[in-house]
Amino acid sequence: MVLIGGCGRLGVLLMPDPRPFVAAQYKIPKGKKVAILIDDDLSPLPAATMKSELAKQIYDILIKNKAIKDYQKVDYEKVRRACTKVTQGKKVSIRQVGQQVKADYIIYVNVIEFNLQSDPENPLIKPRARAYVKIIEVSSGNRVWPVDFVGREVIATDRMSADLASSSKRSEYADKLLATLAEN
Repeated sequence: MVLIGGCGRLGVLLMPDPRPFVAAQYKIPKGKKVAILIDDDLSPLPAATMKSELAKQIYDILIKNKAIKDYQKVDYEKVRRACTKVTQGKKVSIRQVGQQVKADYIIYVNVIEFNLQSDPENPLIKPRARAYVKIIEVSSGNRVWPVDFVGREVIATDRMSADLASSSKRSEYADKLLATLAEN
């Protein structure tokens, strides 16, 4: 919404939301517990706290868009602790994590790229993040969305900038890129 003024009159011009509405491609059944599992095996996220922040932002977006209710979410700290358990030298599976935290569904987000500056020789930055997302039904261990094995690719980018000198600016860009990734 923009206020327009002139000649002693005020008017309002409504601007459409630049992000188009995207219909849900899979709906979590009502009342089912949902856990978000953020994985970054290649460690692209610059800080460990960014995993929990990404999960929080995704939960907030799902709740805001009425995809789930607040009582359906599983605390990310429980999920994180469940991921650190190792059984006989093997990693815990996504399904096992879901069972340990008593979730019905796991939204698995595998972050494979999180770059503020793609070319170290170039002072300009082009923030870019990339992840694969899938939903696993814990009781069966089956992937319920999407059909392809690796998951749905999600890409977040921002406009190019030269303002990356200070660590506070880097942090600001990282926070913004994380928010864009969560939204996408």
